[in-house]
Amino acid sequence: MTQQYPDAQQLNNSIKIGNTPIGSNHDVYFIGELSVNHQQSIDIALNTMREIKNAGAQAIKLQTYKAESLTLNVDNNDFIIAQNSTWDGKTYYQLFKENEMPWEWHQTLFNAAKDLNLHIFSTPFDQQGVELLQSLNAIAYKIASYEIRHLPLIKQVAETGKPILISTGIANKEDIQRAINICHKAGNHQIILMKCTSAYPATPETLQLNHITQLQQQFRTPVGLSDHSYSTDKQQLVIAPMVATTLGAVVIEKHVILHRSMQTADSQFSLDPNELKITIDAIRNVRKTMAEPETQNYQENSDYQNNDYQWNGREAAQTGGRSVYIAQDVPKGGAITTQNTAIVRPGLSLHPKHYQNILGRKTNKPLKRGDRISLHDLA
Repeated sequence: MTQQYPDAQQLNNSIKIGNTPIGSNHDVYFIGELSVNHQQSIDIALNTMREIKNAGAQAIKLQTYKAESLTLNVDNNDFIIAQNSTWDGKTYYQLFKENEMPWEWHQTLFNAAKDLNLHIFSTPFDQQGVELLQSLNAIAYKIASYEIRHLPLIKQVAETGKPILISTGIANKEDIQRAINICHKAGNHQIILMKCTSAYPATPETLQLNHITQLQQQFRTPVGLSDHSYSTDKQQLVIAPMVATTLGAVVIEKHVILHRSMQTADSQFSLDPNELKITIDAIRNVRKTMAEPETQNYQENSDYQNNDYQWNGREAAQTGGRSVYIAQDVPKGGAITTQNTAIVRPGLSLHPKHYQNILGRKTNKPLKRGDRISLHDLA
């Protein structure tokens, strides 16, 4: 028998990163990615963390690796980067060695994040990285898109039982399904797929954000966006995260750099603190416009029969709503007619949906012109 796994709707309120629920019923979870923007300075890393918190993000994400665990230190053509990126011409080993974050920083950064009440987790690239992060009680893990075929790594991460964000940049459908299956087999269903374009920086025409909807439908998991796009135009800057949010993205990840003047391997597609705040504020506003209709627009009136509802007076007045009022004095026992009632503004009295049903009914008390009418006023 095929095992049935929970789908995205079921997981909307069950996946949590730390104590923060992830899903369409909650604020978009925003991650500031430190990546290589520390420039080998722990002070820069700590200051960047503070700015990420101040901008309103819920989390900072690190990268936990050593160059030796990622590639070979050779310089033949296979190991020279040629991806139409800012890194072209370097060997993979050079790139990773220049930008690896010292492992001894992890404890300091985790402690600082705790003091800031900022979530912190990382992308590991090997068994030792996972073990280090487990020793620090990381609350979640990210699988980089280039690691989606590293099945032993995914299995090890899944077995931690922590939420897993899996980037899909270079993956095909089979790669994604294989990674999900490994997580499920390990008993871990806390999976968030991250739509990602593995171009650095990514241009608008390469983003293909409609894939967010496809990922949701095909794999029945919550989906986020790991965004490598950038624009100096502040309006263009927020387009990708805003569109992703309207398409149902529940997590947004952006690289963050402390100062725009800094030159790093990731600086061309990283946000500075002000740009980060602009982006987060824009996303928060998008979610407000998409909120479910407020039930407070209607309130139960205990005087009505059959659990009927009276229009909320303030709302009805604002929208010009109408209701049934007494237009001429009616004595006790008098009949309700079209002459002694009117459907008028405001909407503080009986809902007009009852009008035809109350015509001809007798009153059980005298009613004066301008009185509200309730079903309980009728025999």
